[in-house]
Amino acid sequence: MSIDNSQKFSSFATLKAFSELLNQEQPTVDQVKDAIEALCRFYGAENEEELLSKADEELKKIYLGVKNEILKTVKSTEGDHIEQQEFKNQ
Repeated sequence: MSIDNSQKFSSFATLKAFSELLNQEQPTVDQVKDAIEALCRFYGAENEEELLSKADEELKKIYLGVKNEILKTVKSTEGDHIEQQEFKNQ
């Protein structure tokens, strides 16, 4: 995959900031999107499509599990969990 170590480190910092945010408030949809994009970069991919097409099955399973946990942290204005389709990378 195409991400260098400095980009992975930056992604880790973004994910750490996101986890700290969870202790203070509910994240916005944009913050959740940023966290999912950072998660892809942390695993070495530019986006979810690249990660899912190039990663081994174990990494895909771990990524999808963490992504689902991130998605659970944000709710729509109606109080329902936001659907995963809304977060697919471009």
